[in-house]
Amino acid sequence: FDVEAVLLLNLEGRTLAASPDSSRGQQFGNTDWFATSAGGQTKVGPVLYDPASRRSSVTVSAPVREPGAAVVGVAALQVSGHDVLFALNQAPLGPGGQAVLVNASGEIVLARDNRLLGQTLAALGLDALSTRIVESPSGTLPRVNLPGRGTQVVAWSTTTGGNTAIVFQPRDVFLGPINRLATTALIALAIVALVALALALLVARRLSRPVSALTAAATAIEANT
Repeated sequence: FDVEAVLLLNLEGRTLAASPDSSRGQQFGNTDWFATSAGGQTKVGPVLYDPASRRSSVTVSAPVREPGAAVVGVAALQVSGHDVLFALNQAPLGPGGQAVLVNASGEIVLARDNRLLGQTLAALGLDALSTRIVESPSGTLPRVNLPGRGTQVVAWSTTTGGNTAIVFQPRDVFLGPINRLATTALIALAIVALVALALALLVARRLSRPVSALTAAATAIEANT
């Protein structure tokens, strides 16, 4: 169900055999996955988004050769991004949260919100996020403004294929549990302080009684002498 096409290519990148037949004759010599597999290695290409069909796909390729012989061609599978989208939708996000998958060009190829498909991070005003992703394959930003969704906390991770999974969480939703925990801790500290003060007063009062009695007795003895 998820396989959209099966391709067999020669070393010039031309499709010699394919299923469906409509893919036969297409050229893929300028793609990164073909170049890698023609060089003898398996490759998982980036997730690509087709604006016409509004579908995403990823190409997995491998060299074709006899064991121990030179590479004579490349075999490739074009797989639907449906399962990737399903996995993305499983991210446990609170109200207003958003999860997207961005390819190496900064284009959103999968998203919970279909309105974001095909857009770039730069077009959404997220240049700072784009810069940070280039600087580090994984990380977080505590404050990012996502159009229509306000201030967000962002976390991301980039795969070896150049795709970056990004999770947005509204800052107030993200900080809600932390703020509640802090408030609970303050209340608990206040209660402990009050209990400690009450115990201190009780102990001081009990200790003061015998001291007062001894003081009175000493005063009486001194008066009689």
